[in-house]
Amino acid sequence: MKRTSIKKRPLSDTVIANLEPELKEYSEKDSKGLYLFVKPTGAKSWKMRYKDAKGKWRWHGLGAYPAVTGAMARKLVQEKFADLALGLDELTAIPAPPTAQTFKSVALEWYNEPSIQKLDDGTKSKYLSLLEKHIFPIMGKKAIGDISRQVWLTFFRKLQETPNPQTGKPIIETANRALQVCSRIYRFALTQELAGVEFNPLEHLHERLEKHEPKQLAHVSEQDLHKLLLDIKTIPSEITRLGVQLLSHLFLRPNEVLDGEWAEIDFNKGIWEIPAHRMKKRRPHVVPLSEQALALLQQLHSLTGFDTHLFPSRAKDRKNAHQRFRMALNRLGYHDTQTLHGFRHVASTKLNNHTDENGKKFDGRVIEFALAHKVQGVAGVYNKAEYLHDRKIINQWYSDWLDGLAKANDDKL
Repeated sequence: MKRTSIKKRPLSDTVIANLEPELKEYSEKDSKGLYLFVKPTGAKSWKMRYKDAKGKWRWHGLGAYPAVTGAMARKLVQEKFADLALGLDELTAIPAPPTAQTFKSVALEWYNEPSIQKLDDGTKSKYLSLLEKHIFPIMGKKAIGDISRQVWLTFFRKLQETPNPQTGKPIIETANRALQVCSRIYRFALTQELAGVEFNPLEHLHERLEKHEPKQLAHVSEQDLHKLLLDIKTIPSEITRLGVQLLSHLFLRPNEVLDGEWAEIDFNKGIWEIPAHRMKKRRPHVVPLSEQALALLQQLHSLTGFDTHLFPSRAKDRKNAHQRFRMALNRLGYHDTQTLHGFRHVASTKLNNHTDENGKKFDGRVIEFALAHKVQGVAGVYNKAEYLHDRKIINQWYSDWLDGLAKANDDKL
């Protein structure tokens, strides 16, 4: 909404939310003494304009929108003017910052930046969850420019010691991720020249915290893989079964398969082209499909081809749609022994350890490309057709090997 379209004041919630940014920061009067400032980035904040005891006009920051709503800002202005009327001129004691001073309000301003909002819903949800669950309750109301490095260090050390309510183990990894997010918020504050923030107290702080030991995502051994493959065939829901079977044949991350769209798959060419925004490394990825994977997709298409997604869901957050696939493995008895992501580890281990009858191994670079890893020493511009022929051979070999395991077990039975 253009500001020239504003017809009434105070500004309605709809107007505030939809006001468009311009090339330069501008302000719009809301009510007596209250103004809404809109930055070129789209970030919005409230300021109060008033005269001090000497009759000089001054600005006082009230907070960032949407952390501070229009109704809240109007109430704050009334309270401030009431204080001034009583001679309580504390507003002039400290020059008011141009934006909110609390860590929470600055964090929400960062979160509402276009660069963050264009991220996928899962990533944004993780950021907000980390802040709301672990950071805001203790640090949210503190003035962002006043929090010392030592205070943050003490906070994150205690956070690392917090037990996970489900496992009882310290949430070291979660605390370290929260630290990374908070550090990004400080870098944003510095870039925006927010008052009170002169340096990033979290820079290099991770060096003084406990390191997280990456855990191996649970997966069965090669000896038990044949039983897992047979058990998967017993999953009652055909759509869920096909999803888990696809994960076993493809070397993709769970979300890359389960959030897939039919438009990405070319049945004639036998390839799956996943766009950059759905890949972890933000590079497009082409998957040459094995005959088995292609057959599974054709079966699935007969069931869900009417929808945009391979696996339709009513859930607003597609992350929630993945739960049925996890639960299917859990019901089969693989709660602690096989995860959806674990299929990648099974494939990676087998491919890297395999040696044919002539003593030849698969090219490690081809395997890394197949897993959509960034290959060291390879040109930065990713060629989506890189090693496509060799990867087709690997994918087909692996699917044939899986079929051989299941068939050998069937013969025993």
